[in-house]
Amino acid sequence: MVRRRSAESEAEYRALREHLIHLGDFLSATGRSSALGDYWRKMLPEALTDYPGPISGLRMAANDTLEMTRDLSRQAIADADEYLRQHGALTLSERRRVAWSRRIPQILARGKLRTLEEYYLLRESVLAADARELDAAARLKADRLIKDFEDAQGGSGSRAV
Repeated sequence: MVRRRSAESEAEYRALREHLIHLGDFLSATGRSSALGDYWRKMLPEALTDYPGPISGLRMAANDTLEMTRDLSRQAIADADEYLRQHGALTLSERRRVAWSRRIPQILARGKLRTLEEYYLLRESVLAADARELDAAARLKADRLIKDFEDAQGGSGSRAV
């Protein structure tokens, strides 16, 4: 039985596919991964109608790239964004923005980081090339929450963080 997919799902699939392929190419070209773009080219068919699984699996894979690229410097993120933009793919900063758009305001409103996952999420948003989206007050609050969490965990150099 062939699954019916909406035009919106097809567009999301194509955007995620291109992002994964070209981010993989960038990571391979910069020595951070080996042949990841080629892997995605082989694994992901051109059209969503030929993709055997639910699109949620592809979303999870795309979110995994946020974790894979967590330790990239601001310059490396800017370089990745430029590479992805040149290839017509969603930038790393755009993917981060989509992933974080709901959770960051919730964390900032609460005023406390509860988990290591929230710590990394907030830290990544502050380090991202698009951190300028945080206004000055939100940036200061985020910096304070990160520092408080690191202090509670034994410092920023702690293995717990």
